[in-house]
Amino acid sequence: KNVVHWYRQLPGEPPKRILYVSGGTPVFDNNDDRNRFQVRNDPNQLVYGLTINSLTPRDSGIYYCAYWKPHSISWAKISLTKRLFAVFTVIGYYNKVFGSGTKLIVSEKGSSPPANSEILQKKHENQIMYVCLIEKFYPEVIRVTWTDDEKEVTDNVVKGDAWQSTKEDEYSIASWLTVPAENKDKKYYCKYEHEEDKALLPTQGIFHMLKLDSVKTTPQEEDCSTVFNRGNLILFCLIFVTDQLMHRTAYLVYIILLLKSSMYYLFILFFIYR
Repeated sequence: KNVVHWYRQLPGEPPKRILYVSGGTPVFDNNDDRNRFQVRNDPNQLVYGLTINSLTPRDSGIYYCAYWKPHSISWAKISLTKRLFAVFTVIGYYNKVFGSGTKLIVSEKGSSPPANSEILQKKHENQIMYVCLIEKFYPEVIRVTWTDDEKEVTDNVVKGDAWQSTKEDEYSIASWLTVPAENKDKKYYCKYEHEEDKALLPTQGIFHMLKLDSVKTTPQEEDCSTVFNRGNLILFCLIFVTDQLMHRTAYLVYIILLLKSSMYYLFILFFIYR
């Protein structure tokens, strides 16, 4: 039978083991936790659970289960001399495998679903980038995935971390999906799952918020101010500002190298013709 370990990770700290279960009996690292944590498992399936009694805000954290997974390496040595024989060698070892973790938040504030969710679009050359923006929810634990009509899409997907909005205890999150421009007529969905709500947002029929060729260098700061005040297009503004800065930086580097080359050339001419 598997020996299952349970860990808790507090913010800014490494995971610490709470207990492990061997032969159906829990063994606690701290005896003070014996009355607060209970373990259970389904005898018919490899499903294990952890129950916490008398929750307090100090119990907030990420909880992991783990177990030791056995591995073995074997090889054979065959001799082709007068007598044929083979020697088999087996070496075994274990490594600890952790689950993805479950985040627990203990708070007096009640949970609230997202107040706004939408998909924004940016088209650039031969690519289309969809940004799924989900705003003003609590707590910050949320699952965001991309799908098409058949399955979940994982390639060229970037999920950002949840950030705290201007209002206290409200969070927002964004996820990016980049697809080839020839897939413009293909329908994709942004799916989010929050403890208070879940939804499926399609990419078809969305409004083209901004286009790269419509953004000019001169009013860039004004556009950013407008975007920031609206609150939902700040991501695009950052992208465009980054593009502008990259192009401007490359141009400045080119000018500096050209000036250095010219100065070096004049310096050589000075010593040749003086």
